[in-house]
Amino acid sequence: PFADDLAVLVEGDSRAEIEKVGKAVVKHIVERCSAIKLEVSESKTVGIFVKKPKVVGSKAVKINRKDCRKGGARNLKIELGGKSISFEQSVRYLGVHFDANLGISAHCKYLREKLVPLFSDLRKLAQCQWGLGHKALETIYKGVFVPTVCYASARWYKEGAHTDRILEDLHRQILIAITRCYRSTSYEAACVLAGTLPICIQLRVSVAKYHLRKGEDAEIGGVVIRRRPEGLKENYNRVLEVANEMWQARWEASEQGNATRELFFPDVVARVKSDWIRPDHFTSQVLTGHGYYNEKLHQLSLAKAAACICCGEPDNNLHFLLECPAFAEFRDELITPVSGGLEAPEATLMLVSSPEGFAALKEYSRVAFECKRQLENALTESDEGLSSESEE
Repeated sequence: PFADDLAVLVEGDSRAEIEKVGKAVVKHIVERCSAIKLEVSESKTVGIFVKKPKVVGSKAVKINRKDCRKGGARNLKIELGGKSISFEQSVRYLGVHFDANLGISAHCKYLREKLVPLFSDLRKLAQCQWGLGHKALETIYKGVFVPTVCYASARWYKEGAHTDRILEDLHRQILIAITRCYRSTSYEAACVLAGTLPICIQLRVSVAKYHLRKGEDAEIGGVVIRRRPEGLKENYNRVLEVANEMWQARWEASEQGNATRELFFPDVVARVKSDWIRPDHFTSQVLTGHGYYNEKLHQLSLAKAAACICCGEPDNNLHFLLECPAFAEFRDELITPVSGGLEAPEATLMLVSSPEGFAALKEYSRVAFECKRQLENALTESDEGLSSESEE
């Protein structure tokens, strides 16, 4: 029990045996609570029916209650206060949701239903050129998302590809809201752009810290960290160091986010330390390569050609930033003084290696994208005018 929560496990070889023992247990609990002037809430009391896996050979097979034969789908009849206790497909205990197989799919679903609407609403308050800034969104992320997902993680999180995919999909939606990047941006690039650990690594950090606080040794990424009573802070630093090593290895091995990794952020630790990098709608497009570029839009069948409307060269983030002659004036004023006229990747790395460099990149991205949109609108109007004259 904890506070006013109580979990009771009733085991039996048959439905009748479970019901008999369950009724006796409920009666005993009600009597004990009454003796100390407490009441058991009928509306909040729920049950869950868990069946042992069927063993076929040496392999355990989970049984879905809906697929059970005669009598398998009937709920147990155990009463509290004259009413049958409701048996659900999932239950919540101490803030963690469990399903009928004692898995965490129900908890992942709960996290999605709780967090996605919140950050979707925040995204409405963080539009392209107005609203909440990156710093405010980052504060909400660290104060709401991370504690909510990592709550009791030592008890429910188990490493696994399926679990990680569910959690990463949730995390990706949140990161898109924070960084204002395009939805086509990969999860790996979104994590680096936001400067935050992938959620599965963040959960491993949370679990390791829990064991260290309990005075136990911790394991993360195959590395065992010995608990030292006088050095808890050093233990935590070591956990984070291993986590960053795991993240770096994952980033280097990823087949996604090449534009972000090769041009701007090859080192995840350096990105995290660069706290002056606060992506907005314009800089996110430059830093990820996903955005208002014909090459990317053409890949998504959203543009007729991949060429730049100004010069005919492939239109991507590197061309937009360092090559396109249409933005030469802005480039000479903002980018060249920082990059020293160097080529990529030296020039692009310099733009994110200092507050002054990122400020120049931010201003260039804003004015150049506005100029690009004006040029495209003018070209479209010109084409429409020529088409009208031809028809006449």
